[in-house]
Formats: sequence, C-alpha cells, structure tokens
Amino acid sequence: MQELLQELFHRDIQLVVNDQNIKMIYQKENINTQLKNNIKDQKKELIKRLKENETALEHNWIVHSQGELYEYRYGFASYIFIERLPNDKVTAWRANYRKDEMKPYKVKIIGKNIEFETAMEEASGFIKWFQKRSSR
Repeated sequence: MQELLQELFHRDIQLVVNDQNIKMIYQKENINTQLKNNIKDQKKELIKRLKENETALEHNWIVHSQGELYEYRYGFASYIFIERLPNDKVTAWRANYRKDEMKPYKVKIIGKNIEFETAMEEASGFIKWFQKRSSR
C-alpha cells in the first residue's frame, strides 16, 4: 500500500474519495494501465487510508508520508504520534521533549497494535482533557 501511495505522490496523481468510489486527478502521461489496475486492486484499502488521513487533517494533525505517521502538537515540545505498523494497525504515544533535546524525556504509550479509529479516539480524549485542564 505504501509503495502505491508513494508512486501516486511522485507522479502527481491525486485521489479523491466520494462515498465508496475513488476519483483520480492526473495528467494523462503520468499514469499507465498497470498503475490503474493497482489502484483498482487496492481500492478498499486506499479509501480507508484516505478517509483516515482526512479525519486526521480535520482534527489538525500533521499527516506524514501518506498516513504512515500522524503528529499532533498539544503543548510546547509535547506531541502525540500515531504510527502505522506493517499489519495496518497503529501504535499511539505521547512524547515530551526538553528544549534543544532530540530525545523525549517522557513517553507514554496510548495504545499498541490497535485500529486507527481507536487510536484517534484515545488521542482526542487526551487532547480534550489536556485543553480543559490547561484552560483553568
């Protein structure tokens, strides 16, 4: 899946989900029959990934590498990450960094080997709690 998404990105081919269909926006010379067939073969997975990316963007997450990693900054040097695993499940965690340090001083696992939707719900719950607590 990731290879297909990377190829689409490099060929400047955009996929737009409309219900359960995919619309492709591209220059004719950028696509071939094999690539079209790969898109058809992975249609269900592509739709799922594109919807997950859309959900993340709607909630102000940064989407890296077509949905392999999601990042949300909830405080100064405080982040939540959702990383895709080879089995298409995800691991989610929080990380806090000190100024000018590359390694986090604190990491808290939110969930391991879980569905994207579950990770997003858990992360969103934490973000709401944190924002409520911080606004006092």
